[in-house]
Amino acid sequence: MQAKIEHLHIRASERDKAMLARAAQSKNMSVSQFILHTSVPIAEEIVRNEIGEVQTLFRLGPDDWAEFCQLLDAPAREIPQLKELLALKAPWED
Repeated sequence: MQAKIEHLHIRASERDKAMLARAAQSKNMSVSQFILHTSVPIAEEIVRNEIGEVQTLFRLGPDDWAEFCQLLDAPAREIPQLKELLALKAPWED
């Protein structure tokens, strides 16, 4: 985790500030933690979509990671429908 050395100042209405505080409290976070926790993933998605980047990072728990690796290491299986599709001529090849 990166050290937090920058300050971010925002202005909010009393109502918005109270709502953020209530939501943060329900998650046992400070308002700052809550705002960062909820807004940074949205910002990352917006930036990825903006530059057309595909998702390259995802997180898995130990059991899911083991299953994922097992599936990757398994031999390829034949899918008849896919084989048929790939055998078809492309429309522009006629």
